[in-house]
Formats: sequence, structure tokens, C-alpha cells
Amino acid sequence: MKTGRVVLFFVSAFGSIIIPVVILMLVAFLTYKPPFSMAPSVHPAAESCAQLVEADVEQVKIRFVPTQSHPNALCGAQIDFNHKGRAILLLYGSEKEAGDKTSDLLFELPTSSAVGIIDLTLYQRSDNQAHGMLFQDGPWVVLSEAATEDGRRDQLEALPFLIRHKKSLMSALFEDHLPWFFTGLGLYLAALVIAWPRMASWAAQVDPAPGIPALDVSALKKRILSINDLDLPFSVQPGRRENEFTVDWKYVDAKWAGPMAAGGVKALARIRLRLDPEYKVVRAQDSNAGVRWQAHGNNSGMGASLKFSWFKGIEFYNYSRGSAYGLVFKDGRLTIDQAYDYTFDRSEMKNPFIDVVTGSGWTFRPVVSFIPPFN
Repeated sequence: MKTGRVVLFFVSAFGSIIIPVVILMLVAFLTYKPPFSMAPSVHPAAESCAQLVEADVEQVKIRFVPTQSHPNALCGAQIDFNHKGRAILLLYGSEKEAGDKTSDLLFELPTSSAVGIIDLTLYQRSDNQAHGMLFQDGPWVVLSEAATEDGRRDQLEALPFLIRHKKSLMSALFEDHLPWFFTGLGLYLAALVIAWPRMASWAAQVDPAPGIPALDVSALKKRILSINDLDLPFSVQPGRRENEFTVDWKYVDAKWAGPMAAGGVKALARIRLRLDPEYKVVRAQDSNAGVRWQAHGNNSGMGASLKFSWFKGIEFYNYSRGSAYGLVFKDGRLTIDQAYDYTFDRSEMKNPFIDVVTGSGWTFRPVVSFIPPFN
């Protein structure tokens, strides 16, 4: 396993989430503008509300908003539409105050759902199911509520003192193409679900030792099974599939169960190996099992009960050839270091198999899943 690959994997995984978010945020901030703005003839002063009330608008009733409802507003006007829709315009002393009041007003509204795009919020009320729009334009706060999603925008278009702007990119996306946005997001996340395990396998794989020709699959099998001829705390057994092996600690062996229990081992590793003769690759899947130790009453040693986790993953750790983990592969042969004091961690089990595989001219590749798209 090469450290550079691992670093590149984590940087790429982090970037695949952060970069799209940053791009979306930049596009939103750079292209955003409120859907409507006050006409230049409406001045940002207290007498502006009088201008609004005096405006000649067909089929609507414009009235002043009571100051007790919004005590910090310089003035306000409410427009009641015949189809039971309404619009409220509030004028504050500064843009900052208007921004603060926009947030406060949204918090006070009884909403069942809300989507925010910078200063624009689209929502639905939980009491009367009305669809609403709330945004800020300079010192003005504008709210529009109607029975339908289109109605909240249409009724503002009918007001002569408001100028409609073309939708910004993000506003159009969230207002008109929200299903397509979530479809694209789902496809992107699905691609990451496939790409991340493959990249992790590539980052964690150990390449064959240089200058060693690859053995055929039968010779590699013999080397792997020859581990059982040595007095080791783990064993390897053929799996349920062809070219598959399962490696487990000898937790039922009285010789090793005692040291495991005495060492406070609470989790035991399992490795499943699958040999791919076509590509000369051994894929390895890690899993963990929680273990509970119980002493037998007849002095026959320790007993263990295991519960394997459903999670399968890849463990990144520092591997170096020739490290003595009780068993080493040297000069084409397996040798055991009798003086080695086992702590029963995964590296002590995995490193010898990595040495055997790569010393036979094959690649050792950890995987999350054996399903082809993920490895």
C-alpha cells in the first residue's frame, strides 16, 4: 500500500463532496437577484407606503399594515386579492434591519415546508396550506401568499410598483426544475457510492513484489493453505466458492483462547479471500466480530461466543514488506518467529497473507464488496 495513493483517495473523496457544494454556492451568490424589486419611483421613505395605497390597481384592495403588527417597520402596506391571496410590503430603516426582519418573519410563519435560496424563501403554510414567497429588496421586505404556487408570483406581477426580474439560475432550478435537481443529485450520489469503494481498493492495494513471475492459481492456493501447517493463532479454510478462503483466529483452540481472553480481546477480525486467476489479483474483504469469553467450569479452558457485524470495509494501515508479525514469507517459504508476542490485531493476521500473495507475483486488493462494480 502506497501512502500517496491513500492521501489521493481521501483528498478526492473529500473534494467530490466539497467542490460541487462550493460551485453551487458560488453560482447562487453570483447570479442571485430578488424576483421583484420596487420601481424607481417608489422612494425608500416612510411616505412610500402612501404611494402604494394610492396606486390604481384593479380588483385589489390596498391598505396600510397596522404598525402594532410590525412595530419596527417605518411603514407597510397589505394587498388583499379577490382569490383570497395577499401580499405584504414592509419598509425598514436599512437593508440590514430588513434582512434581520425577513429571518424573524420566516421563523414566525407556521410552515410545513420551506426552500431557501439566499434571501428568497418559498414555503407552504401548515395552517391553511397557502403557498408563500418571502424575499428582501434593499430596505423592503416582500411577502406573497396564494392558494397555488404560481399564484404567489402572479399576484405580485399585477402590482405596478413592482418590477419583475428574470429568474436567476438557482431560482429557476429550485422553483421550476426541482425534480430534475434531485434526480441529478441522486445519480451523482449513486456514482460516488460506486466510485469510492473502487478508489479505496486502488489506494489500499499492495502490488506484487518486483521481478517475481506470477504463480498459477493452484500453486498460490497451496502456499496459502500451507499456513495451517504452522503453529499459528489463526487458520485458513476453503470458502463456499471456488478460489475462496476464509481466515479466522483460533478462538476455539484452548492454546490460543486463553491468551486472547487474558489480553482483553473484545473483537476478532475475519478476512475473506477470493483469487482471480485472470487478473492475478487476490481480493480481501474485512469483517469484525464482537467476542465474549466465558470460562468453562470443568477447567477445560475458555469458551467464546461471536457476533459478526454486517459491516464490511477496508482498513487502511501502514504495511511494509518483511515486517515480522509472527509469520513471514521469505525466499519462497513461510517461516514463523517463535518469539513473537501476539496482540491479535488484524495486521498480525493480514500481513503474512499479503506477503504470500505479493511474493507469488499477485496483487493483494482489499475490497468493500466482491460485487464487480465496487471493486
